Amino acid sequence: AGVGYAVSGKEGALWGGAAGAAIGCYAGHLWQTRMQELERVAKEENLNMTFQPLEYASATSSGAPESAGLVTQVEDGSMFATGSAVFTPSGKQAAQKLAAVYVAGLQKDAKGNATKADSNLQILVVGHTDATGSSALNQALSQKRAKEFGKILEAAGIPVKDIYYQGAGSSRPIADNSD
Repeated sequence: AGVGYAVSGKEGALWGGAAGAAIGCYAGHLWQTRMQELERVAKEENLNMTFQPLEYASATSSGAPESAGLVTQVEDGSMFATGSAVFTPSGKQAAQKLAAVYVAGLQKDAKGNATKADSNLQILVVGHTDATGSSALNQALSQKRAKEFGKILEAAGIPVKDIYYQGAGSSRPIADNSD
């Protein structure tokens, strides 16, 4: 609305506000649909998944946080064997199904190559490990696991330029690692 007002006055503000609302509703619909599909896959594959919106501080006068995406956390100790960055058969199947949910929003050309992602889709894959082994070993292993999941995303059609990796090692445990 502010940009519309700056360009065309009051009428521009109305059109700008309407366009912003439409874009926001569309983006919200995409995230809601993606979350529902992820929940369906989690149920099918018996995965423990949590979701939360990814927000950032808004530059608007209200200062209210704005949504920037969706954080999906998969807690499943059976995707990889202890000390390995190779998917188990069930882990690979689950990863492929999860990747398919993210690929569903991509536009593709006649050859099936992604041409444009919905809302500039970018994915950060964070790998984790159990507490077995040294911190250095787990840091390297968690990075390898993140890259293995990234390969699944790429094979499904997500452009490699839109996939980022991080190994959490022992710095960010998602379980208590007591057993």
